[in-house]
Amino acid sequence: MEHLFARFGQRRFERTASRGEFNGNRGEFYDQEQYKGRSILVRYVWLNISPKSARMEQAFSNDGGKTWETNWVCELSR
Repeated sequence: MEHLFARFGQRRFERTASRGEFNGNRGEFYDQEQYKGRSILVRYVWLNISPKSARMEQAFSNDGGKTWETNWVCELSR
């Protein structure tokens, strides 16, 4: 499995490659990040995909996916 590393300020995240799929104009992808020795599940959801726009939401879960906290929303347009 491919590992990616990122450093943001004093935080260091280790990530594996995302896995998921698109179904119609919606996509869901998941990966795990290690943060301070804990495994954090990350979900990326792509919505409202059209030739002119799309929306992406990122959410974190620290309980294995039982609950999610959306922490980033990206609205893209041409």
